[in-house]
Amino acid sequence: MNLPTRSSPGIVVVDANIFIAICSKEPSEATARAALADYTTRNWDFYAPNVILSEVLFALCRKLSEGTIDAAIHKKAVEDFKLSFLPALSFPPMGATLLACSEPPRVHRPGHVGDDVLN
Repeated sequence: MNLPTRSSPGIVVVDANIFIAICSKEPSEATARAALADYTTRNWDFYAPNVILSEVLFALCRKLSEGTIDAAIHKKAVEDFKLSFLPALSFPPMGATLLACSEPPRVHRPGHVGDDVLN
């Protein structure tokens, strides 16, 4: 299980948009890099949702299909994420995301008092 160490004063959950901005050279790349550099300087541990790889790859593929990046930039962006960023990330233990969903979903019906549990 990946937990913050005593030498780590904090943790940060990094959103896919940070990596997308950096790897695809978006105008916000400098801001994204500065944020990561700040957390690195503070010796914080980097966490990401288990779906981060899918999120980043989907966004990069969308940019390629829309023509906002070309094939060479796409290939380099995927390699940069895989080699430079993915190894530095920690992920929640398997099943941890299920804890957030430990209660059954509820639905509110207009004109109905209270919420009903979906079965």
